[in-house]
Amino acid sequence: MKLNRFSILIYLVLLLMVALPPMARSAPKTPAKTAELALYNGSDRQQILEEGAKKEGKLTSYATGQLGEAIRPLVTAFQKKLEK
Repeated sequence: MKLNRFSILIYLVLLLMVALPPMARSAPKTPAKTAELALYNGSDRQQILEEGAKKEGKLTSYATGQLGEAIRPLVTAFQKKLEK
């Protein structure tokens, strides 16, 4: 069977469409769940996190040891982000 250039091109395009994972072919959608956001790598990830934090308006942290000293820088940074 002899293939011309156009047939080869069509074959390669179809092969790429099948070989590429679905996420590589489509634009990333905005994550709707926390688990999706944890794996989300879109350029708007930080913005989504900040908007979610502003809506919640609180921060819950779990740690061991001296909480006052360990958590203070995190709380201060969180409050500064909320003020922007």
